[in-house]
Amino acid sequence: MDNWADIEFSSIHNILEQLETIKLVQSNIKAENGGQTSRKVYYITDEGKLVLKKKIKTILSKKGKIIYPFDLGLSNMYVLSHSELIQSLELYLKSVEDPYLFS
Repeated sequence: MDNWADIEFSSIHNILEQLETIKLVQSNIKAENGGQTSRKVYYITDEGKLVLKKKIKTILSKKGKIIYPFDLGLSNMYVLSHSELIQSLELYLKSVEDPYLFS
């Protein structure tokens, strides 16, 4: 799990519970194997989508000290509209060209 996120596998459940508490995700119990087993499945809420979208726009709008947040933003850019993506990337380019602008 730590190949794509700085989260240990054992921490994911706790993080999902915290996200559920603040209503960014919701969960349902899904029965499997004819009801013999079940698992908890998490879904992003509309509020969660708004927060995700805002975070991606922020990540893509500024040059960071490490590239990882930008990579994360790029891998999730499908959440943004075309115009939001262009605006964020233009701001990123400005921050690269003039690092004092966004300090």
